[in-house]
Amino acid sequence: MTKKIILVSLIMLLTLCLSVGMVNAKTIVRIAHDDPPNTNAEAHVISTVFKNLVEVRTNGELEVQIFPSMSMGEQGERVEMIQDGTLQINFTSMGGIAPYMPEIGALDFPFLFPNDFVAQQVLD
Repeated sequence: MTKKIILVSLIMLLTLCLSVGMVNAKTIVRIAHDDPPNTNAEAHVISTVFKNLVEVRTNGELEVQIFPSMSMGEQGERVEMIQDGTLQINFTSMGGIAPYMPEIGALDFPFLFPNDFVAQQVLD
C-alpha cells in the first residue's frame, strides 16, 4: 500500500513539475528574410513591427527572433525549415517557393492579368 502511495505521489509531483515548467516556458517564433537589419529594409521593418506587437500583446509569452541577411540560409533552405518547423515565418519570393509548390508559379506568368485592377480583384 505504501509503495502505491509513494508511486502515485511521485507521478503527481513529476506531472506538477512538468506543467509548471511548461507554463513558464516561452514560445519562440523565428522570422527570416534576405534584407539587411536596417531601418530602410522593408522585410526587416515589417519583422520588427511584428516582433514589437506580438511581444507586447502576449505579455512576453511569445518571443520573436529575427534573422536578417539570409542568416538562416537561402530561400530554399528556409522553406525547408518552415516544413520542418524550425522556422515559423519566412519572407521569400515566388521563385523561392515554386520548387516546393509548383502551382504558385502560375502567378509569375507575364501578362496573366489584363490590368492591375483585375489582378487586385483576383488576388484579393
